This record gives sequence, C-alpha cells and structure tokens, in this order.
Amino acid sequence: MIKIRLRKFAYIFVFRNRSAIQSKSQSCRRFLVLSIFVTFLASPWYPVLVAAWVHNESNDIVYIKPENGTQPLRLLPNQKHHDEQDGFAVKGKVYKTCNRCNVVVGPGGTISRISCEGAAANACQVASGGWKDKAWIDQHPDWRPLYCAVNFCD
Repeated sequence: MIKIRLRKFAYIFVFRNRSAIQSKSQSCRRFLVLSIFVTFLASPWYPVLVAAWVHNESNDIVYIKPENGTQPLRLLPNQKHHDEQDGFAVKGKVYKTCNRCNVVVGPGGTISRISCEGAAANACQVASGGWKDKAWIDQHPDWRPLYCAVNFCD
C-alpha cells in the first residue's frame, strides 16, 4: 500500500494491485472509501461540483435569472453569484443553464468554462441548455424580464 499526501490533512491510500483490495477486511474498504471522500472534500474542485454559481470575469454586467424567479439579478464584473440559477444574459444574449451547472463568463460575454455535477446535469445541459434566441424567449414568458434586461423591449 502506498500513502500519498494531497493536502495538509488529506491522504489517499492506493493499493498496488486489485487483489490487495479484495483481500482487505470490510473495515479497511470503508476506510479507503472514507479516505477518498476526505480527499474529495479537500479538493479545490469541491466547491465547483456541489454548488451552482456564475462568475463574471468579463467587463460587462451579467444578469442572472434565479432558479425560482423572474426578476433578474445584476452581477457586476469580477463578482460571483453563489446560488441556483436558470441562466444568465450578457451583451444582448441569453444563456440557459441546467441545475447543478457552474459558469464562468469571460471577456466579451463568452463562456470561459462550464462544469456540471453528474451525468444527468451534463445531459440536461447538452439537450436543453445554451444560447437562446428571441423565438425561444417568446415561448418561455418567464424568461422575458431577463431578455429585456439586455435588450430593448417594448
């Protein structure tokens, strides 16, 4: 068995071969799972994977559509919105996100990075997320306030 130190208090134990894992007692297997879990908690990606957020790294104001609301929230440059959201709008464009997805908005309103927790969230993002046009907004009236925050509406 090899003990690897990843962070100050996080260790992971790696067995040299599969038969070593199978021959260990149930308590040893539990300890291995616990070690991996503690390592995950100490990982710099832990906040990315468990909480939805939008980080505005652009020089533009980004408007967020809250998960259970229609009134857009303003996100100034270099701010981060730490809550579930349905999507966001920037520079006249609307982007739909699925639950458990995190987005970094880069220069010019582009998406620098998007990460989703789990296969279901990734599948949802591929199937129904992304940039939306005016026709889609017209079919989803609860998105109109977000669209109007970055476009001229009558």
